[in-house]
Amino acid sequence: AEGLHDELLTQLSRISALRVISRTSVMGYVGTTKRIPEIARELGVKTLLEGGVQRSGKTVRITVQLIEAATDKHLWSETFDRELTAENLFAVQSQISTEIARLLQVVMTADDKSQINRLPTSNLEAYNHFVAGRESLRERTAKSIRAGLAHFRKAVELDPEYSQAHVGIAESLNLATEYGGVPRESVIDETKAEIARALELDPSLGEAYAVSGVVSSDDEDLEAAEADFKRAIQLSPNYPRSYHWYALRLRDQGRLDEALPLIQKARALDPEDPTIALVYGTILARKGDLD
Repeated sequence: AEGLHDELLTQLSRISALRVISRTSVMGYVGTTKRIPEIARELGVKTLLEGGVQRSGKTVRITVQLIEAATDKHLWSETFDRELTAENLFAVQSQISTEIARLLQVVMTADDKSQINRLPTSNLEAYNHFVAGRESLRERTAKSIRAGLAHFRKAVELDPEYSQAHVGIAESLNLATEYGGVPRESVIDETKAEIARALELDPSLGEAYAVSGVVSSDDEDLEAAEADFKRAIQLSPNYPRSYHWYALRLRDQGRLDEALPLIQKARALDPEDPTIALVYGTILARKGDLD
């Protein structure tokens, strides 16, 4: 269920005309007694998608409901019974994403359709490791980053052409230098190689360009970093890290007026993420808005 939730949010976020709240912020409502309109107000959204997963042997049942927040009215509901395979899971996610776009009267570009119909991997075990890796990275501790890296490495071992897992390795290695005390010079070559491999497999992967922007910034190649971040935002307009990391680099260059709208966009996409809140606070402080 967590994997489906995570990947479905990722697929929806690839539809450029939608604003999709990140999983980090959404997960704060697990087990909540709050009503739909209250949650929607707090997240600043008009529509919510909820659902569940039941599994019996090799069969999985996925139920989803699309809800209009203001009225608490169901706009659409569906139940999918499928054999548990990676192909079936991704096909259901694509179907859900397409139906939501239709119901919300969102026009999808050719790139949007290509992105949500792409099969990231046909290996279900690799997919499980990828999802577990993303969950681990969210904690931002040395231990969780090592665990995430191990999961991503396993995913790539099971499916060497899993482009998102290659990005996961690169991001884990980069975060290990920031949070885990790992010397940058010991991992930088591998980090760059994993980014290059991910983009070789999928040139449209905005998340890869976002990590590349961080690496270029740390190399003090600011022109390349800016190009990477802009490309990341163009390809993955709902990926909050692109705005977050770009704003962080602009802040460090003293370009506060340019950094502010970027970090505000990141916060709109992921309002409960503490690392985004931290950068937002430092930008405001440097602009003199101490309150």
